[in-house]
Amino acid sequence: MPSETFYCPHCKRQLTKSAQAYIEGEILENKGYSISIGTDSSKRSENVICPGCGGSIDFLKMIKGEYDGRKNSSLGKGKGCTVFFTVLIIVSVLIYMYIEY
Repeated sequence: MPSETFYCPHCKRQLTKSAQAYIEGEILENKGYSISIGTDSSKRSENVICPGCGGSIDFLKMIKGEYDGRKNSSLGKGKGCTVFFTVLIIVSVLIYMYIEY
């Protein structure tokens, strides 16, 4: 299921999808049909601009959910460092406790 937010593929800033983009993503995911009221989808831009970095974001990929989570992006690569430093702190505390007693 597509998320209501996504991450810019350039600056990794979290952004909120418009209601229309979210609904279109749901429709694409469920292979349904849609009717756009008030906008001509043939005139819609293929890219949107990130307000943070000004980078171009592919609209179709955005509504499909390709930028939604950390699972397919480089945003989740810091987890290894967090685990490493947590283990390092625990080992340091255990060594300190062992030396004191």
